[in-house]
Amino acid sequence: MVLLKGKGLSLSHDKAGWSRLIEGLAGFRLAAVGLEPSRGYERGLVRALLAVDLSVRRINPNRLRQFARARDASPRTIASMLA
Repeated sequence: MVLLKGKGLSLSHDKAGWSRLIEGLAGFRLAAVGLEPSRGYERGLVRALLAVDLSVRRINPNRLRQFARARDASPRTIASMLA
């Protein structure tokens, strides 16, 4: 699931899906792309993003939940604010 300005997008987890994501991100000025690490499942995507010079941040989901609780907001709300 990708959140771009409040819109969801589902992509395949393969080179075609990663390329589609990178094409979709091309229109944005990004400081970094944040994603949740999944026991190595994200490694291919990270390599694809780094190959086109995008900065990548792995976001610990527990820390995101703690950050959301501290601000009395849901993790999804915080994630959309970070997007």
